[in-house]
Amino acid sequence: MHKLYKRDNEKLYYREMWYEKENACLVRHHGEVGDEGETEVVSLSLDAEQSTETQVKTQVDSHMADFIKEGMAAGYTPFDDKDKHWLAIQIPLREAVGTHETFDFLEDVEGYVSEKLGWNGLGEMDGHDIGNGKINVFCLVVDAALAVALLQSALSPEYDEWFKHIKIATRPNDSDIDYQLKYAADGDPDFDIF
Repeated sequence: MHKLYKRDNEKLYYREMWYEKENACLVRHHGEVGDEGETEVVSLSLDAEQSTETQVKTQVDSHMADFIKEGMAAGYTPFDDKDKHWLAIQIPLREAVGTHETFDFLEDVEGYVSEKLGWNGLGEMDGHDIGNGKINVFCLVVDAALAVALLQSALSPEYDEWFKHIKIATRPNDSDIDYQLKYAADGDPDFDIF
């Protein structure tokens, strides 16, 4: 996947492209950060019976190079990692760590968060930890305020009982400062990653 960003009149825009192997196509996705944007499917010109992995790779690489070249010409560049923010979603556990329910729930949350952030051009899920009676899901985002607002709405307690005590905190990527709480579903102001 290649993702590029451009700031224009205080708004941040994204454009990204990735290859979907199962459909033998490329997907172009673009819009304003925080919105789902628009999607375009780019079919590869392959002879299904004679195409080789090398031919597919050559076409994908060519389309990706053109995509990057077009984006750069329009003022898009990769987003500098030092300008990103870490976002932590913290969810208290309802039962002992290690149950199938916990891991199924974590997998669902990670998939949902990754989908929400990705389709809105905000960033990606980067990992998790489980301990001290809570799950922490970590994300790297390009706009912390928009990501918090989106996830606050998407992970509302009305959707799942697990979210009644959810907390969302952020910190700059290039800093060692502690996470700053941005949202607590139950209003509890205490936040600790560990």
